[in-house]
Amino acid sequence: MRHVFRLTRRSNGSKAAIAALLAALLLHSIDAAFAQSDGSAASLTRVFQLIGERLSLMKPVAHWKFVRDAEIEDMDREAVVLNAAVADALGVGIDGTSVRPFFQAQIDGAKDIQECWFARWRAGEDLPEGEPPDLVEDIRPQLLEIGSALLTGLADAVSDRNRIDDSTTPAFHDAVRVECLSDDMRSEIFAQLGVIRLAE
Repeated sequence: MRHVFRLTRRSNGSKAAIAALLAALLLHSIDAAFAQSDGSAASLTRVFQLIGERLSLMKPVAHWKFVRDAEIEDMDREAVVLNAAVADALGVGIDGTSVRPFFQAQIDGAKDIQECWFARWRAGEDLPEGEPPDLVEDIRPQLLEIGSALLTGLADAVSDRNRIDDSTTPAFHDAVRVECLSDDMRSEIFAQLGVIRLAE
């Protein structure tokens, strides 16, 4: 009986050890899942912020063009931006064809903002004080830097485990609150953002 009792005690001890091990593994998995979720959320938040920052530069772009009586639309420049975005996307592991409509939507949003400011200034609203920053020397380098950071952020944020869908709409709209950007254009940018996928 003593022998049986010892086996039972050992068996119970083994079961307790296994249960403790399983519990520890479960807690580790939960912690890892929360850490990944938090990291993904941070990546998305940063992507949304960068989109807002990029579009916020369109007011000084509009100011620069307005005082020089320059056209808002520049198709040659648009082609350069789009082709560079596709090439750079491939470099960070994003499918180039999926990112092109997103950058096109940002360009369309940029023109939407500029047209709004042109209309307001033509209607008599005061221009910003002082000389606007130079488009070529000051603003475009900032746009390029933001574009590069945006692609890097998208590579981290866009994955099968972290889809950009309706659940992220409120965070996007909170981050992309840019004066003169229409609701329709904001929605279009978000829609195209959800199409981006990693390269296979």
